[in-house]
Amino acid sequence: MIHGCAFADDFTRLGYGLTDLSKNLGAGGTWRNVNCSEAIDGRRIIEAETIATTHYGHRPSQVLSQLSTDVRPRLWRSVTAYPPYRKYYIFLRTSAQTMLNQLLTIYLATFYFGSITRYKPEQFDLILKSAIGPFVLEFFSNQPSQFLYLMASEFMEQEVARAAIT
Repeated sequence: MIHGCAFADDFTRLGYGLTDLSKNLGAGGTWRNVNCSEAIDGRRIIEAETIATTHYGHRPSQVLSQLSTDVRPRLWRSVTAYPPYRKYYIFLRTSAQTMLNQLLTIYLATFYFGSITRYKPEQFDLILKSAIGPFVLEFFSNQPSQFLYLMASEFMEQEVARAAIT
């Protein structure tokens, strides 16, 4: 079984229920909440585990690739320059939202903002001055390199991280 963990205070601070972790990790009720009494630096941990078991031969490592492939579409990754070189985020969607692939989302947002900049630059200025302006600026400062590392990870079929900074 695979376990997913998160800080309980992050969920309550953002207005999510503590059972939303298991609801958003898998489709069709393949995850359930686990009673966890663990805390890190005084912060309570919530945990979910898979209900469906995965059979393997002699070594559990034989199915790790399959297990990560099943969970990966529900996690968004961020490449960082310091260990552990990845941060994972769970997108807790509402029933009205659709979860798209992370690479597709980066591409679509870049395409959208590129066409706005080219054909309606005054609209792009209004977007930058709006409440989402800081998020758009942050997107353009970080996502090009994120996109490259995520694409490289897909092509290599393993996580690719930045080179060590010495």
